[in-house]
Amino acid sequence: MFYPTGKSMPTDPTEAASPSRLAVVMAGLPTPDVNPANPTSFVDNEIVLFAAKMKADNYAQETIERYTRNLKVLSRKGNNLIGIDGIKQTIANMTCSDGTKQSYRNAILQYLKYHGIKAELPKYKPKNKMVFIPLENEIDQLISGCKHQLATFFQTLKESAARYGEAIILKWTDIDIEHKIISITPEKGSNPRAIHVSAKLLSMFSTLPHENIRVFQSNKETMRRMFIRARKRIAKNLGNPRINQIHFHTLRHWRATTELIKTNNVYAVM
Repeated sequence: MFYPTGKSMPTDPTEAASPSRLAVVMAGLPTPDVNPANPTSFVDNEIVLFAAKMKADNYAQETIERYTRNLKVLSRKGNNLIGIDGIKQTIANMTCSDGTKQSYRNAILQYLKYHGIKAELPKYKPKNKMVFIPLENEIDQLISGCKHQLATFFQTLKESAARYGEAIILKWTDIDIEHKIISITPEKGSNPRAIHVSAKLLSMFSTLPHENIRVFQSNKETMRRMFIRARKRIAKNLGNPRINQIHFHTLRHWRATTELIKTNNVYAVM
């Protein structure tokens, strides 16, 4: 387990086995090697074990990835993840939105819970604001500036209004070329759905490598990192900072908005 300020890191490797590590080992889950003399290695190892425990408890993969990412950010800012006062100060001083701060709060509280530590952290209430809806030509500029796999992924989001977690698990067997339909496997309580897509998207699919049962070879985290880099580059090249406001989920908002304007039928959009 982590040691409070003032106590040294254990030098005996057997002492580095925290209750969470033992629980993971006993559950038969993989555990990475750890160098007890390296605090960064030790913290990273504990975060990996935390993620494995969340997976064993059937948390959604997206939640696991977000929490572990948040914990790594807090750790890199000099926190040992059980120094409550330091964590409070770090989150309070962040320049991100209150919604993002709340996400960091949720991650650290869940982590402490797994270590049997009760703590109180300030709550952050996201501020209500208008959802950003980009122009279609801005979306198309972003797509055309991306490399092929990412461009195809983004075109899929544009045409299907799928969540990016739904799109990333799209399989080749989900694509009906003859009828120009892709089948979306839902997440977060949504319903399965079949979406008509363009010949352009089908053509983009056809040029991707067929090396796996899945259409997109990258995982969610890798795709997200590639997108952030590409978006920043394209926004700078075009001199359009609005492009930096586009996220994967923005395409879902955009499609819903355009369909509502087109049909004036909120139930059909739903």
